[in-house]
Amino acid sequence: MIAYHKLPRKDLVSVIKLGLRQKRSDTEDSKSIDRTNDFLNTYRLPKHEKIGLNRKYNIYCYVALGDEIIDIATGEAKMPDTIIKNDADVLLQVRVDAARCYISDLDLYDAVKMSVENNDMTTAARLAHDYWNAVKRLDIYQKNLSKIK
Repeated sequence: MIAYHKLPRKDLVSVIKLGLRQKRSDTEDSKSIDRTNDFLNTYRLPKHEKIGLNRKYNIYCYVALGDEIIDIATGEAKMPDTIIKNDADVLLQVRVDAARCYISDLDLYDAVKMSVENNDMTTAARLAHDYWNAVKRLDIYQKNLSKIK
């Protein structure tokens, strides 16, 4: 299956040499993401732990649907060239094994992140359970998405 990963043009040579890797900066938002990922990992379902799903090693990609890709901000199918807003970024087309990749609900992720940032751990724990219950294998998600289109 084809997916797309958005990255800064300046990182393209590194990705070609070393492969795609999760990259975090030392910003406050990156630290918050790390805290959220650590928190979410403590709530993984046994089936996710067994197969090695881990938020620390995720790589975000846009899902392809025919010639279009799903915009994570709107959920709309768009042509790939409309996702790039400036010359500093590129879309890298990647081939993925949809039976080994998983997709999550980014709105739930953001809600968990906000709860962790606000130190509302009761809400964060409830949302973490919802988050992991919503995680789906990409091939299953894609079949359902194709039916909708």
